[in-house]
Amino acid sequence: MNTLADFKKALAGENVIIRHTKREVFKSGEWVPQPINPALATPRKVAKLQTNAVAFETENKSGKSWLYFEKASFWKFDGNTATYENDGLRLTYEIN
Repeated sequence: MNTLADFKKALAGENVIIRHTKREVFKSGEWVPQPINPALATPRKVAKLQTNAVAFETENKSGKSWLYFEKASFWKFDGNTATYENDGLRLTYEIN
């Protein structure tokens, strides 16, 4: 994946699994790892894909977990890894 469009195409595939692998905040001039909610760190399947967001299935069936794409400039890509960075927050996802 090289672009947000590639990321969306990858999410549109059959049986796509995505996992939130890293959460960091920018403090005192450096990126500091933060704990990830265990429910978000588990591998999740895509339930619905829209132009501005993707919804994931949740284990407790209480609804869907949404990831909004916002601006393409907030995203960086490396292989099967997508990283969102904005306002001192960096979130990393892996697609399998």
